[in-house]
Amino acid sequence: MKVLKFIRKSEALRIADANPGAIKYPYCTGKYKSLPSRYLGEEAKVSDDVLAVYAERRYDSFGPYTKLMCVRRVGEGTA
Repeated sequence: MKVLKFIRKSEALRIADANPGAIKYPYCTGKYKSLPSRYLGEEAKVSDDVLAVYAERRYDSFGPYTKLMCVRRVGEGTA
């Protein structure tokens, strides 16, 4: 386990592009009403295969919400 801070989505996607085999993956399954910027700098305990954590704004039939996402390194032979 390690501790990472939430970063901006653009920075997380840059990390994903720089690491071959990295994928976007939900950090948790919840839907949150607060804005993604509220999470910047917050710390999260993550597993060792996670490279970055970020919050992204989404919409569904009930309205806007924030989803917590991460960038994971996928090993060979998985996913």
